[in-house]
Amino acid sequence: IDVPRNRVTFQTWDEGNGTQRFPVIGADAATFEAFEIPGAGGDFGRDARKVFEGPKKIKWADPKSFRFLGSNFRDDRAVFRDDRAIFMRHGIGRNIVRVDGADPDTFTRITPGVWRDRERVFYGLQGFVPRDIASFRILDHAGWARDDQAIYWYGRELPGVDADSFAICAADDTFARDATDGSRGVDLPGGR
Repeated sequence: IDVPRNRVTFQTWDEGNGTQRFPVIGADAATFEAFEIPGAGGDFGRDARKVFEGPKKIKWADPKSFRFLGSNFRDDRAVFRDDRAIFMRHGIGRNIVRVDGADPDTFTRITPGVWRDRERVFYGLQGFVPRDIASFRILDHAGWARDDQAIYWYGRELPGVDADSFAICAADDTFARDATDGSRGVDLPGGR
């Protein structure tokens, strides 16, 4: 941290690359501090107005209330929150990004990779509103869920499915049947 020049530098080392230094662009050196988030991994810093992981700014994160919420475990995506929003590691660069529309006060993990708040269910960053959030539950097969009114495949409602007779074929999680369509299975959104 170089306060007179208002520069913050993130330094890392590994056997393949040796010592590397990266500017922490936009950081205020006078108020910058490194901090740990137990259980989250990563190198975090904050100034009076922003939060950073390594040299990258975490957009929209509040430095006073930013904290670790949990891990997805399924894809090792750490989940964070502040007083206004939910954040999740995402993409090839493993950047921490805001989960649009998530309510931080009611955001909880249902199962690895699936979270919910008071109105929506989230598969990673993608949220959807089920017909009946109170009865929403994950089924024992990848991607399948239901509530008392509908059947869902990775957050997409399957229209016209008879929920009472719905069954997933054990041999193939992408094939299911119901009383109205026992021979060919349920048409999955996206051509699955």
